[in-house]
Amino acid sequence: MDYSSNRLIRPILARLSLIVGRAVVKYLSSTSGEHQRLRVIALNGETISDIDWVQAYGLESVPLAGAEAIGVFPGGNRDNGVIVIVGDRRYRPQDIVSGEVAVYTDEDELSGGHRVHLKRGQILHLIGKLLTGIFTSSVTITVPTFTINGDLTVSGDVSDSSGTAQTMAAMRAAYNPHTHPGGAGSPPNPLM
Repeated sequence: MDYSSNRLIRPILARLSLIVGRAVVKYLSSTSGEHQRLRVIALNGETISDIDWVQAYGLESVPLAGAEAIGVFPGGNRDNGVIVIVGDRRYRPQDIVSGEVAVYTDEDELSGGHRVHLKRGQILHLIGKLLTGIFTSSVTITVPTFTINGDLTVSGDVSDSSGTAQTMAAMRAAYNPHTHPGGAGSPPNPLM
């Protein structure tokens, strides 16, 4: 039976077709309050202003204009919708394989990389220009080998925990004033 021609069913089918819809983000209209609010363009150029974007707990992002969105409109009411997901295929990394996860931005492609990538084989791969962190207690890294390809600058002291528990400053204090017996008795050159 073809219900689409029935005048009683037609309005119900029209309402049902408006419950879930695709849209394109025009811009972020507000970040204050409980949710971000977006202005989106939906079906046939319909503009929906100040629609709430509900994001997953613990994650927050701000989409760029042109990102794609999926909106849910209870009862087909376009005035009471929420955006439930926003994605941007323009910047989606293409090198992610099944089972992997990546956090990325538009700068991932534009500047040679900007990504947190959980790769297969329990590999955490970080790509970026600068890594900063503020930790109020301590940072502990347990690893068999720690390799740094580049310079290391430390503004505090470096300690040796091989049994002597000496700092670099203590090693310098012991090394620099010592003299060599039988020779000129002068301190080492260069100093440590």
